[in-house]
Amino acid sequence: MPAQKSSINLLIAEIRPQGQWDRIYAWTANTAKYIIIVTEIVVLGAIAFRFVIDGRIAAMDRQIELQKQLLDARSTEESQVRQLLQSMESIQKMDSSKYSLASFYEQVQALIPPSVVVQSISIDISGCSISGQVAAYDTLLQLENNFKEATGSLTNVSMSANQAAGGVINFSVTFKLKLTEN
Repeated sequence: MPAQKSSINLLIAEIRPQGQWDRIYAWTANTAKYIIIVTEIVVLGAIAFRFVIDGRIAAMDRQIELQKQLLDARSTEESQVRQLLQSMESIQKMDSSKYSLASFYEQVQALIPPSVVVQSISIDISGCSISGQVAAYDTLLQLENNFKEATGSLTNVSMSANQAAGGVINFSVTFKLKLTEN
């Protein structure tokens, strides 16, 4: 004889209206889970968007750094071009004013006292220098005053000196030529 199938039903069928908590539970079980899923998708989308933006920012930073290096490399070239343009401008001024470096050389020679031992003189459009020795401080002072007072033809005059062995004073004078129109 076959055995009868029997089942146990532990759920109690209640026929009563749903209460406040029963409706909240039903809403949470059905509708709220979809809201939570949508919210999680939005948060995951925001995180993915943030990663994309961070990647673009990093790429932009690398590009800015490359441009900065390029500009730094070009800045030395620009300064060289500016120096060249300034030298060309000075040459044009010299040509138009009929100055010659020989006349400047004569003017500089006139500023040097006879007791000064000149080791080197460099006269150039971009900058000039003189180095030598003097035996006394008074001669050095006279030399410095001569160069500082020659503001008509010289600019940016600077002088340095140091005491050498035997009481001799070594000096160096640097200056620029002032090219003026006649």
